[in-house]
Amino acid sequence: MNKLIIKTAKLSDAKAIVQVRKLTWLDTYPNRKYRITRKMLEDMNLGGPKALRKIRKRINRIGKSLHLWIAKDKGTVVGYITVFRKPGKNYLGSLYVLSAYQGRGIGSQLMTKALKWFGKNAPVSLSVVPYNRKTIKFYKKFGFKIISPNCDCPVLADGRRMPSIKMVRNPK
Repeated sequence: MNKLIIKTAKLSDAKAIVQVRKLTWLDTYPNRKYRITRKMLEDMNLGGPKALRKIRKRINRIGKSLHLWIAKDKGTVVGYITVFRKPGKNYLGSLYVLSAYQGRGIGSQLMTKALKWFGKNAPVSLSVVPYNRKTIKFYKKFGFKIISPNCDCPVLADGRRMPSIKMVRNPK
């Protein structure tokens, strides 16, 4: 891997961000126990126009209450993180790194950037699927603790909600 670049997303990065999200969802979320199939995820049109509009809207709103950083390797977006801040409440909306790039510290660099942006005065919460043990372990490394099951999570193609647990990192 050449020098990794972490920077604020621009509109020109939107298509690549959507592609990273789509590929990581297809690699991460299929699960036999929860009856989540790759086909079901593909039917959600994760890389479609609606997803692209949503990312573009977020990029246009980057500021004090929302930020989106990307990780680039050799000019290619390989990961990103989206974070939201409200008075007294911080939320990590998404952190995705392409599977071929996982385990190289990219997620840690993105998380460190986000935690610095949040500051030290309010808790940070996030949602994660309960069967993604590797990611839960990653979040625990940054001080997040599981506090409850079943929080707001995406709706699947068949109308069910994605299973999830809520994790929180309290102020230091």
